[in-house]
Amino acid sequence: MPKPQGLNLEHFTGPWYEVAFLDPKARPRYGVRLEIQRQDDRTLRLRLADSGRWYRQRALGLIAQPEWLLELGEQHSYAVLGAPGRQQLRILSRLPVMDAETFAGVLAPMQDQGFHTEQIQTVAQPEQAPAPLYAHLQALQQQKRAHYRNGKQM
Repeated sequence: MPKPQGLNLEHFTGPWYEVAFLDPKARPRYGVRLEIQRQDDRTLRLRLADSGRWYRQRALGLIAQPEWLLELGEQHSYAVLGAPGRQQLRILSRLPVMDAETFAGVLAPMQDQGFHTEQIQTVAQPEQAPAPLYAHLQALQQQKRAHYRNGKQM
């Protein structure tokens, strides 16, 4: 499976919503939110938002073993994780809901890669989900601009 270009671990960290998943063994889900943190040793820590437990994962192409990062949206607005056996797929978004056009655009290449996208299940988010997470993304963009102004690349 190809790795997406442009992964910036600093921009990948923060809050995410699971908007859809493919897992024949899983039950329907409701309101799944994740928090991802980067560690100094280039590993990631993942935590379900309503859980106090952190999971440590390698950040070298694998996000959550055995899931691979398959696709990354512009400005890290969404991420698609999938298992090598193509039995599991997870679509994460910075917002609680992904618009239909983007969702369809995400599913088409996953079907081409052999995932059974007709079995995908969407994840309902609570009506009172936290406000959109644009502040987090805007702060990262401001950091990036400051680095470029100073002649540095991120």
